[in-house]
Amino acid sequence: MVMVYALSGTYRSEVLIWVCVHMVAVNFISGIESMYFHIALVVLLAATGTNGADETRQEIERYKELSKVVKGLLKSENCPLADESTFLKRADVAFGLDAIELEAQKKIYENLGNRLIECRKQKLKTTTMPSPTIAVNPDVPPTECENAISLTESWRNDHSGSNSTVDGKWNCDPPKMVAAGRPWFRFSGKAGSHLLDKCIPYNSCGTQQPMWTDAAMPKSVGVITPVEVYTTLGRYCKWWTRKVSVIRCSTNANDFVYRYDDDSVDCRLPLGFCGIF
Repeated sequence: MVMVYALSGTYRSEVLIWVCVHMVAVNFISGIESMYFHIALVVLLAATGTNGADETRQEIERYKELSKVVKGLLKSENCPLADESTFLKRADVAFGLDAIELEAQKKIYENLGNRLIECRKQKLKTTTMPSPTIAVNPDVPPTECENAISLTESWRNDHSGSNSTVDGKWNCDPPKMVAAGRPWFRFSGKAGSHLLDKCIPYNSCGTQQPMWTDAAMPKSVGVITPVEVYTTLGRYCKWWTRKVSVIRCSTNANDFVYRYDDDSVDCRLPLGFCGIF
């Protein structure tokens, strides 16, 4: 029985049921009480294996949905689709065994993701970022800093990957920023002091794809500097790339304002700006 429990998921439940049914047959001659005992054991063990199988099926469906989204991105960005045939054959040959199908779906998702990242890297090689724009009088605090809005929400500083939402929904900043006329913004209060500068787990800071950057910030006051920010999704720290402008407002550490400059307002997988102290 210990060896049986070493199995997982669908395998374990199927084997446990067979073992218990066999025990019922063998012990039938021992009396009605023994038979009822083993029947009850069969039902109990079958239920134990079902929970694991249900969770595996949920994971399979989740990876299928993620793969569907990535396929849509590959198509919309004119990237070649990855070849799934090898992994699909593995799933077909598995005769419905969930554990093997889950691994196949993970491979499909990973293959599609790698293809999308490689396609974007090739496009970035042919894209030139604009040169920094220097303010007319960098000694005077820029008006962008004086007029910037403040992001103060505490959930923007949640880096735990805790799946916390905002009023039951994932926050998605790009369409809101564009609809508001692309305002300059800063982080303050419980949101943090500046834009997140490290990779954190996805499903953090109130959104599915936290936005962060490892770009060098401007050292001179009043310099408008274009930088790239990234989103985290799954095991990828740089899943999507978005364009943002940054201005240093004073010589104080982390005194910056930001503006969302990208054309994309895609919220199929919501993304939002995260802060840090």
